[in-house]
Amino acid sequence: MDKKKKEQAERKQIKAEFSYILASLRHELGYSQERLAAESKLDSKTIGRLETRETGPEVRTILKLAQGLKVSPGFLMDLLAEKINLDELDE
Repeated sequence: MDKKKKEQAERKQIKAEFSYILASLRHELGYSQERLAAESKLDSKTIGRLETRETGPEVRTILKLAQGLKVSPGFLMDLLAEKINLDELDE
């Protein structure tokens, strides 16, 4: 697989896993997308785009989501790291 295709596959995997993590944590709290958006100071469309894998997480968004979910940004990243194979991700 060439480098560009590998990077696209990695981004797709990260989007998919983050989407699952975000939706799971949101449901555990009993939050709607709108409630999480309000708690995170984000637009509810952003939450929807993340959960449907339309977009991937950016650092700023992760920081805001962590605040809204009442977890640390590191906790979100640890959950993501558990889901993806870090050994397969090249710099």
